[in-house]
Amino acid sequence: MAEALVSVVLEQLGSIVIHEFAQEVKLLVGVEEQVDKLTETLTIIAAVLEDAEEKQVKNKSVKVWLEQLKDISYDANDILDEWFTRSLISRLQQPDVNVPIGKKVQFHLNCLRSCFKPVVVRHELGIKIRDLNERVEGIVKKKQMFNLIEGRSHEEPRTITSSLIDISATYGRGDDIQIIVSKLLSESSHHNLPVPVISIVGTGGFGKTTLAQLILKEEQVIAGFEKKMWVCVSEPFDIVKVAKQVIEEAGCSVPDSVGWQVVHESLSNSVQGKQFLLVLDDVWTYNDEQWRQLKLSLDCGGTGSRII
Repeated sequence: MAEALVSVVLEQLGSIVIHEFAQEVKLLVGVEEQVDKLTETLTIIAAVLEDAEEKQVKNKSVKVWLEQLKDISYDANDILDEWFTRSLISRLQQPDVNVPIGKKVQFHLNCLRSCFKPVVVRHELGIKIRDLNERVEGIVKKKQMFNLIEGRSHEEPRTITSSLIDISATYGRGDDIQIIVSKLLSESSHHNLPVPVISIVGTGGFGKTTLAQLILKEEQVIAGFEKKMWVCVSEPFDIVKVAKQVIEEAGCSVPDSVGWQVVHESLSNSVQGKQFLLVLDDVWTYNDEQWRQLKLSLDCGGTGSRII
């Protein structure tokens, strides 16, 4: 139950990012950080929920912990639903571009007091998500007491994915594709900035892999990147294995017996100065330090490089 609730909230948080980009606006300074922080923290919690669900039968403290997490998830769900509703109402209140100028002026006079509603909505969202973050951080601290294990010990091995797809078997994803493609191809004049990461978030079976496969088939994407790479990460996350797969996708190689330092340098060299698009599919666990090391190598890519 808790796992399903957390997954729903993660989907909503992912939708906020896509929605904001589709409307060509930015979350207020600080709000975007709070959204990212909540997403990362809930992802960490989600990784141990199956073990927690099993242990609650014999451990009442774990059961109480799960109930607290459910309460937070319900509150988060309500807050994000409210944001989507108010954001929609705010957009519907915008004047029609075809309305005569006189009526537009009257409209703005009537709505002057609420003309900053979109800003107000985002500000309130930031405050509420900040409060949620504080509550979730408390949940994470308590998690350490229960020695919860990441992963899915009873699951069958996960299917290995690739960039190949049967286009005829897919439909209804056009808007999502165009939103992400636009973000992938957006201009960047900052040559020294880290390679941007575009996240596709959702529960298992949501269609994240299919969406990424469709994006790679877009003509704009095919023409827009010097190198396109696809790596299926899965579990358990192995930074050396993932890095070696990226190196191979880039058309290079590295000996099997070498350690991380050699792999790290080889990965940097394999993408050095190249405008690449890398899809890291089936990512289930989040390790900040390992991701930082992997990202450091990938940041050697050329201007316009992107990671999904």
